[in-house]
Amino acid sequence: MGHVVAGPVRAYTDFGTRDDASHPRRALLVPPCAEMVLPRVLVLLLVCCCLVTAGAVTGVRTSNAPAGPMLVEPPPGVVTFTNSSGASVACLARGDPPPQVAWLNLDHSPVTNIPGVREVLNNGSLVVWPFSGTDYRQDVHAAVYQCRASNPVGVVLAPPHNATGR
Repeated sequence: MGHVVAGPVRAYTDFGTRDDASHPRRALLVPPCAEMVLPRVLVLLLVCCCLVTAGAVTGVRTSNAPAGPMLVEPPPGVVTFTNSSGASVACLARGDPPPQVAWLNLDHSPVTNIPGVREVLNNGSLVVWPFSGTDYRQDVHAAVYQCRASNPVGVVLAPPHNATGR
């Protein structure tokens, strides 16, 4: 059974148990009609704060605002491969809108596809295909590449990495 309270209810905003000068309690006057509603509001507020915090910790976006690109999996600093194995290097990025991934040469010119030798795939990976020893090209097989992710909000560059074929 509920009861009627004639005046305001005094609630305290601290969460401690001590009531001394080193830990003062602050009084908050709450109208009688809020006596039953206040605990529910505080619980709802606590749940909302926890959900927002959990979103920030797990990387879940809590806003619909556009976001610049971020490298989820930047390429390694050095990629060593043999002529019989070739290599594939991923560059994964996210953002809103989703970013475009491109590969750049050391001079920041775009990496171009060379059929059967080097290719940039639609998923953002850079592939150096296996090659015979006589098809070795220093500009491809011993080059420095850099991944670039961009969208209308911004651009991010991965640190350059060395591709070394043997």
